[in-house]
Amino acid sequence: MPYHLSSPGETNGSIIGLIVAVCILCVILVVLIVIWVYRRRKSNKGASSSSELQLLINANTEDDQSIRKLWEAVHSGRKQDVESLISEETTKTLVNRTPSGESTTILVEAHLRGDSEILKALSLPDLYPVADNILIKNIARNFEERVRLVFIACERGHYLGPGGLAELLIKYWLPGTIQDNHGCSLLHCVVSAKVIPSGEPLWQLTDVKNLVNDHHCNINARNFSGETILHTLVSSLEYTKEEDCYYDGKQMTVSNAWIQLAQLLLELDCNPALPDYNNKTPVMYVNHNTAMHALLSQEKYLKPPIYSSVNIKFITNAAKIGENSIVMRMMKNVMPYFGPNFCPLKQAMENNHRDTVILLQSSGLSLLSSSTINTIKNIKLPAIIHSLIRLEINNGLQEEMRKISIGNKNFHDLLSYMQYTQEKVKNGELEFIFSPKENKDYNTRNKDLLIKAASLGLTYTCKLLKLSDIFLNYSNFDLHNPVLEALKGNHFHTATVLCVDFQLYYSVDSLNSHEYKQFQSSLIDIEMSVFKIILSSEDSISESDRNEMVEYLDNVKDNGEPNTPDARLLHLITKFGLLTLLHQIQSNTDFDINSTILNHINATSLHVAVIYENINVIEYLSYMKADIQKCMLNDLNIMTLLKIINNNGSQNIIERHLDISQIIPSKLSEEDVNRIKQEIDNISLELSREGYKFQKEILIILREKLDLNPDKPLNEDNSFNKSLDMDSVSQDKIVT
Repeated sequence: MPYHLSSPGETNGSIIGLIVAVCILCVILVVLIVIWVYRRRKSNKGASSSSELQLLINANTEDDQSIRKLWEAVHSGRKQDVESLISEETTKTLVNRTPSGESTTILVEAHLRGDSEILKALSLPDLYPVADNILIKNIARNFEERVRLVFIACERGHYLGPGGLAELLIKYWLPGTIQDNHGCSLLHCVVSAKVIPSGEPLWQLTDVKNLVNDHHCNINARNFSGETILHTLVSSLEYTKEEDCYYDGKQMTVSNAWIQLAQLLLELDCNPALPDYNNKTPVMYVNHNTAMHALLSQEKYLKPPIYSSVNIKFITNAAKIGENSIVMRMMKNVMPYFGPNFCPLKQAMENNHRDTVILLQSSGLSLLSSSTINTIKNIKLPAIIHSLIRLEINNGLQEEMRKISIGNKNFHDLLSYMQYTQEKVKNGELEFIFSPKENKDYNTRNKDLLIKAASLGLTYTCKLLKLSDIFLNYSNFDLHNPVLEALKGNHFHTATVLCVDFQLYYSVDSLNSHEYKQFQSSLIDIEMSVFKIILSSEDSISESDRNEMVEYLDNVKDNGEPNTPDARLLHLITKFGLLTLLHQIQSNTDFDINSTILNHINATSLHVAVIYENINVIEYLSYMKADIQKCMLNDLNIMTLLKIINNNGSQNIIERHLDISQIIPSKLSEEDVNRIKQEIDNISLELSREGYKFQKEILIILREKLDLNPDKPLNEDNSFNKSLDMDSVSQDKIVT
């Protein structure tokens, strides 16, 4: 076979194919190497990341455990544990953290408890953020939600077991005296809950007894209408059918089941003699059930309300130290009228007793008073107090708005004011009551609103109007007076609050109604109780003189005392603004309101009222045409005195009733100030021996005011504090 040679084209094609094959193999090899390196590195990195992740998990677990421990220590009030878990470096990072499974931060939980010692233990520089609306709203929302959940359990009759009322009160650290947004206590809720459809009480007697004893419920609590537990129980009974049921392990009628529950409440010290704010006791609402009527009328259970200086003393002192059992026991036959001089709520707030504040609220006392608002303004308090006052305003207004018919055009402006105010409070705006302005532009409008609110018995609305408008203090002697309007509508509670808490006054001498006379008599009793406590703190007055003063006032009350009163008695009544007593003295004795009541300094009642900045007494004396020409000291006329005290409100009142155009005030140059100071110093030296306590006190106030710049407006906090230190009131000195 002949040998055949290949062509050059075929040889070149083979070489190219070989080269391509080699290149492909090289690429595959490189890819394999890259994959191997990548996997190797990924494996190493994964091991490293896994280690770092584990470390992070461990760190987070430790951090969460620290937060949990601190939160639980704060929640349960263990101060030493809080101090051991906290440090300055970790405070800011931890207090705003929330442990898993909880809904509140450590800071919010601390303020919810209202425990100042716990707040101090947290070592925060800003413990009480008064202006921090976000914090306060957060606390109010959490508090309201916790209370809501407790009341849901109560409405269902769920006392023991998981999610029961007893468990929730402990879990949320709430007292058994809490109220819902209608002002109803847990016991109001208990006596409202019925078995459907038969109508007997949902709560068994054993559970009711355990609830009261184990959680210290206020057995004489009131709702916003002043209704006690028994008022609500009687109302529940009225709407039941007379049929058989099985209650507390026994067969009985439905009405008998309610009587059994009422019997238990009476044995637990519920007082059937306490009236509601319409001045009606529970038995007055019993229409057809003779057995219930007989039970609530039994004399052994009736403890009629009394106004006693001893009761006021005990309640106020117990509130100061947080002795809730004493407060509760003493409040069982006391109406919730204490006035600005002796306010248990003020004492409880100042000493950070959250549960005492809540207890007193459930007894009918309100955070909306001049003394409590001043305390909230001037003292650093846990944010729970600010939350409680916002909740009270919101709930109180909501309850009162239900009393106004939307279609009633006469009250449209009042309803608009209430809605507007409620919205402001929800947004955290409380400056309108914390820092009221002297705005004459709103004076006429607010007077009209106050008259309308009083005529409907809208007590909370009246309080807000009085707190937010200083000039409303000057409407006492107008033809349309809020006290008179409240009395005309039989709203005696509203009238009493205006007279006692805000020291408004209206004489009912010309009104012949028995109810009006009874109202004035109760005001005298209240002021007499206050005066007895004031007397007991005055060591400068002998016991025999104290007894004579009390006897004198008793005679005045009975319209049988023609003699001139003791000057010291007049000084104390003027200083503390006891207007009803002052009017009784002025009407029933030969007392001349222009007579000198403090010799050596020639001070009349008007001078004393101006120095103590007691606006309502100033108005009363001005209305009675007090002599403004009289000078105290040597030549200190009323206009110069007003300039020294620097209270524009006092001057406006006097100008409203009296012509002061003929009195030229001193310009109070530096020379004038020094001259008056020298005169005060000389008189003080003359009075340096024993006695003359009241004169010395007046001179000290004047000296302090003169040391300030008389031409510079004073902060309202510079006004003299007329309240007494309850520690100075000896129990055995009270004239009973």
